[in-house]
Parts: sequence; structure tokens; C-alpha cells
Amino acid sequence: MLHKGKLQAALKLKQGQFSLYDGNFSEQLSAFRRSLETLHQRYASSAQLEHMLPPDEIGMPSAGARPSIEFDRWLVNAAMNDYRGPVFPFGRDFTNHEQARQWAECIEGITTVAVDGSQLLPWRDASVPVALVQVGFFINPHTPGRPYTKDVRMEVLTPDEIMEESKSESSDPDSYPYSDMQVTLRRYLLEIDTLCQQMEQCAAARRPDDPVHSPVVFFDGSLVVSFALTMPNPYRDRYIRSAVSLLRTSEQLRVPLIGYIDTSYARDMITMLRRLDSTERQPILRETKRIHDALL
Repeated sequence: MLHKGKLQAALKLKQGQFSLYDGNFSEQLSAFRRSLETLHQRYASSAQLEHMLPPDEIGMPSAGARPSIEFDRWLVNAAMNDYRGPVFPFGRDFTNHEQARQWAECIEGITTVAVDGSQLLPWRDASVPVALVQVGFFINPHTPGRPYTKDVRMEVLTPDEIMEESKSESSDPDSYPYSDMQVTLRRYLLEIDTLCQQMEQCAAARRPDDPVHSPVVFFDGSLVVSFALTMPNPYRDRYIRSAVSLLRTSEQLRVPLIGYIDTSYARDMITMLRRLDSTERQPILRETKRIHDALL
């Protein structure tokens, strides 16, 4: 059991180290936030900002994020906003949950498709290593008289299917040879395959009276797979190929695709701000792995 008194004394003993960490962290975070919130003062257009970033070429350092046309739209009113960072507000306020539900009625008649995946990693003490990936999908036409569909796709992964694929995963020949990365990849691939399959089925079943933007497909993940760039091959290439296939399917079938995440640890904005800072006469942003984009 946990001895609270001794825990409190142990924490107090390290209080100075915690305070130093917190102070350094807050200082770095404030510097990155100031850099983000002064972009409108330093760059008059997305083209000017883009010009300061390294090109996307093999062997070149990553630029992280890149400005899009939305950057120019934001610049129009950036100086007049209370918050000066590049953000687009939702534009609607709700005083209670009932108002939010009333607003949500605008989705009536539009079919939505969503998927979400889960996984069970191989258990090291099992005599036969086995893993499981599962993807649930929900198709809702939001129309009276038309039923919704809830179902799952499941795959059991055998020992051969969860073996390490990359030499860099483990250099020790006596280490555990079954890969958590392999299981996560297989779950991702199943999610993408399920979405593509559902988009094809929904596009083929479109009715003449359906809205042109129906169905709308939701992917529980980022459409920008920058996280794969840090992975060894063949994982990196398989993630990228799968993400591209999802985007192509959406484009070819003219089905809107929305990616969303509840918590992001991406560092694309952080990387971009450091690249821009390095072009200044007196750079102030230090390399840090403790800050990610969502904190900005």
C-alpha cells in the first residue's frame, strides 16, 4: 500500500527540481506562443512565410507545418482579434446543451460514416503469442424510416503476422521478437480499408434526392501522417501508402472526409516556428521535445 506521509516527504525533497522544470517549461512555452502570435506582424502573406521554409526535398530538414490559403484569410483580421494566433473560431455559441442539439438538427438527411479501432497487444507470457485488432463502424442516414448500421470488423493476428519487420526495432537477437508496432499498423490499415469500403458502398447506393455532400465520412485520426516520418521502414511507407489511398478514394468518389483527434502530440507547428526562428538575426527558440502543437 502507498504510505502517504512518506510520499509527501519524498515529493518535498524534490520540490526544487520540480520547480526548476516547471519554470523552464513555462518559459519555453511562452516563447513559442509569442512566436505564433506574432506571425501576422512578420509575414504579410502565406507566400512570404512559405519562402522562408526549407523545400520538401530528400535530405532537407523538415519544415513541419506549411501555410495554406487559410493563413491569408486569417491575416485579414488578425490584428483586430483579441487572440493573435492563427485560429478560426467555430462561430456559434450555445448557452445550454439543448441549443447545441437543436443546431445539430442541420445534419438531418445526411448520411454519416464513422470508424474507430482498438487492439490487444501480444501477451509476453503466452505460450502462443496472439494479437487482436478490431474496427467498429457506424453508418447513420439521419432520416426517419432509414435504419442505421453498427458493426465491427475483427482480425486475429498469428505469431507470423506480428513478427518484427524492421531491423532497427531491436538489435538484440534474444529480445522479444513480436512487435507492438506491427499490431498498431494492422489496426490502422484495417481502419483505412473499412473507411474506403464504406465510402464505395455509400457512393454506389446514393439516391437522387440525397444531398450532394452525403455521405460525410469521419476518420478517428490525422489525415497528415507526419508521425510516420520518424518510423523505420517498412512501417513508414505502409502508413503513407494507406493514408494516400484513403485520400484518393475520397477524391475519386467525391465523398467528404474529415479527420479528427481528441489529443494530438504532433510537433509540426513547433518545427515550423523553429525553422522560421533560425532565419532571424537573434534566434530565441530552443529545441525542446517537451512541447507539442496542442499546447500552443
